[in-house]
Amino acid sequence: MMLRRVLPLLAAAALLAGAAAPEAFASPGPSPSGTVTKGSTGSAAKGTRVWWWVPQREDGKRPPVVVVVHGFSALDPALYGATIAHLWREGYAVIYPQFQRADAGFITESDQNVFLRRAVETTNHALDILGDSVDRSDLVVYGHSLGGLIASVWNPAGGSRARAAVLANPSTATEVPANVPVEITPIPVETLAPQVDIPVFILTGNDDRIAPPSQSTDLWALLTGAPVREVWMARTDYRGLPPVRADHVAPLNFANGIAYGVLDKRYYQGALDQAISGATTLTFYLGSRPLTGPIRPPVRLR
Repeated sequence: MMLRRVLPLLAAAALLAGAAAPEAFASPGPSPSGTVTKGSTGSAAKGTRVWWWVPQREDGKRPPVVVVVHGFSALDPALYGATIAHLWREGYAVIYPQFQRADAGFITESDQNVFLRRAVETTNHALDILGDSVDRSDLVVYGHSLGGLIASVWNPAGGSRARAAVLANPSTATEVPANVPVEITPIPVETLAPQVDIPVFILTGNDDRIAPPSQSTDLWALLTGAPVREVWMARTDYRGLPPVRADHVAPLNFANGIAYGVLDKRYYQGALDQAISGATTLTFYLGSRPLTGPIRPPVRLR
């Protein structure tokens, strides 16, 4: 993800965080929870901070785990707050590793392999702390943007084994603006991706200018060992209100529900719910509006 493009987008989005939250969608999970235990450990300055949310399931069982891997510069889990809340309310534990430093090293550190290693190590550390309170043998990884790239190679990189991966607008770009004094050291995705042996569901949007759909289809082509691999593209739809914009920041939804809407619930979270339930193909219905009719559905690219 290019620094010049993404930082202004995140900054502008953050300004909206204080606005009133729109009505949230709700759906029951396999064991809904109304209470959750939160915790964190590690150093934000060193890029080793990790957060977790462990719900108390109604059925009393240990919750399965969803690892949420953030996009470039999206260090604060509040940026994905509505998705995190959706998951624990449905009975899933959530682990959120911060893989970038929150000090001056944020600008100069550009080795994606360091980011990958930190995400894996801090997640494993959190799992060790949580112990038997979660079912670490039942784990799904979800990543956005650069986090989507990290999630795509989670198992071959040594992560606690995931049984499925959902990638939201994964970014595979390594170029930076000419005036940025860093050079990205990329993850060797060409070597790692063919080793992936779990279902992988890739989600993109037709208005994503940072990680365009072509990056998702190129990544799909590398996942030759995956037993299931799909690429879906959401489509912007301004016919009716609220508008649906399928851009790169669509997966961001903030702790208080800002920008939480159709794509969050029925596209990104919908894919997550299906992957967690063991689906081998995805289906989507985004709903309908008065007068203008059905919202444009996602299309399958691969």
